[in-house]
Amino acid sequence: MIQGGSLIHISDRSGVALGECIKVIRATKKQIAYIGDVIIVVVKRLNFLRFSKLKERQQRRFSRGTLHRALLLRSCVFFNRVSGLFVRFNVNAGVLVNKKIVPLSNRIYGPVLFEFSIKFQSIGCVTRFII
Repeated sequence: MIQGGSLIHISDRSGVALGECIKVIRATKKQIAYIGDVIIVVVKRLNFLRFSKLKERQQRRFSRGTLHRALLLRSCVFFNRVSGLFVRFNVNAGVLVNKKIVPLSNRIYGPVLFEFSIKFQSIGCVTRFII
């Protein structure tokens, strides 16, 4: 359950470590985002080990204070699968995407649900750990 002001971990190779939710755009409910929804985040903290390996053009793109769209991949709220299983994660995490829901980086760290690898095929292609 993410709303305006919530902090999420960014789990891709862009160099961004932490982002704050500004607005929920594509959601099942109006002001609250769940797993699979698109939100707008502002960059709060950078991972300097990954950030220093980026090219200068991308460093300006992902600098502190910039706005990006993010797809919510993991949440602390239970996610109900069709089989009746509930899946819950320890952190709220997302990945930076463009308007077509394609990741801005070429690697996603951490687990991704199997449902998203089917729904968003570009997400399933750049991750290694699908549950």
